[in-house]
Amino acid sequence: MVLYVVPDPAPVGPAPLMIVLDYLDGNPTFMANFIYAGAHAASGMVMAFPAHQGSSWANGLAGTGNPQVDIDFLTDVIADATTNMPVDPTKVSMTGYSEGGFMADLFGCTKPNLLVGFGMVAAAQLKTTACETIMPLKMVIFAGTKDTQVAYGGFGNLQPETTTLSQWETTDGCSGAEVDTTLPTLVNDGTTVIQHQIPGCNAILYHRVHHPARHHFAEHRRHPGAVGLFPGELNTGAASRPLKPGGARTRPIRGLRPGCTRSRRSACLQQSGWSCGRSGRAVHRWPSPAPR
Repeated sequence: MVLYVVPDPAPVGPAPLMIVLDYLDGNPTFMANFIYAGAHAASGMVMAFPAHQGSSWANGLAGTGNPQVDIDFLTDVIADATTNMPVDPTKVSMTGYSEGGFMADLFGCTKPNLLVGFGMVAAAQLKTTACETIMPLKMVIFAGTKDTQVAYGGFGNLQPETTTLSQWETTDGCSGAEVDTTLPTLVNDGTTVIQHQIPGCNAILYHRVHHPARHHFAEHRRHPGAVGLFPGELNTGAASRPLKPGGARTRPIRGLRPGCTRSRRSACLQQSGWSCGRSGRAVHRWPSPAPR
């Protein structure tokens, strides 16, 4: 199942596609509200929110299943979007939050030819992820020193964020010294954001220092300079907010996983723990909630 959010009115020509992967026990509708998907779509971007099976993505972590299954599923999502949506196949990006970030990284390492870039938010590259691609990609990491679930310096099977940045600097053919730039502080909440980047390089690490929110999605309203490709909104109450800010509207949910019959639609679309197969398609309309 995939939730699409598209510009309204529809773009004149093919639009960029951003695929957003949710977190452990997440679901597409909450994630779309969580990052204010309508506002981003209104800027001319098509947003796609695929649903994982069970509680998480098969992202390489122990117990999450065979990663190839979700790699194939996300490949199908891209094929579906570029066939059925006003999407430019040369402008497909992917991002993920927490365990969704692990999956975005795995997909970027495995299928770099399908993406122009990818990002990880409150996530890290797994030490078991073989990332030996020689294809350059835009790569952005948002990470914080106070994240106790995905430690900035790495632990267990998670490698340090700086190691991942260094790997992608090499892949992207970047040379020279990294420049650490402290971004302007727009809200005096004790947070500092440092941008780590070799000038002109497509690999960037945004490092949040002393952020009180710990394991959370990056706040684009506080640090708009750190938005990059992957804007988001940190607000645990975002589930109650509409999908429609900025004049965007939702489009059909195209079920790449069958079993989501009309009688099961609510369970399929609103819960994260549902289980469906992987072939076939069901199309449902998702009405935009009225603005509050």
